[in-house]
Amino acid sequence: MRTPVLVLLVFFSCACVATEIETLESLVANPEDRSLLFELGIAYHNAGVRGDKDYVLKVIKLFEKLIRDEEEDLATSYLGSSHLLKAGDDWNPFGKLHNLNKGFKYLDRAVENHGDNIMILFIRANAYINIPGFFGRLDTSIADFERIIQLHSHRVR
Repeated sequence: MRTPVLVLLVFFSCACVATEIETLESLVANPEDRSLLFELGIAYHNAGVRGDKDYVLKVIKLFEKLIRDEEEDLATSYLGSSHLLKAGDDWNPFGKLHNLNKGFKYLDRAVENHGDNIMILFIRANAYINIPGFFGRLDTSIADFERIIQLHSHRVR
């Protein structure tokens, strides 16, 4: 009984992501509307996290444009995470390393510029915890999660 329910949940979550992307793509009539482009980029990123490699390439292209226009650290963190997703799919070891280094660079720069932004910290912590341990990013991930807890506890008080 659980298997059919899980299959349906996965199907509908994928269908919802596709619908969200289609809706956002139809709304982006003005390519200068940064907020809609940003939302579309997040939808692409989420589809990439779910395993759609085509959306990983789209999100990288979109966020590279957004951060080129002006420095935006949340877009920079999503771009870094997307490069790490692309590295995970790359069969070429040199391509893997290239995308890993780009991802690390973007994520570290975003946190360096806005280390008190919980969302930026969460994106980097989540991305780094999924990187193999021999890259030495686990301690950074743990430190980011600890910083998130610290920042959240100060906001709750």
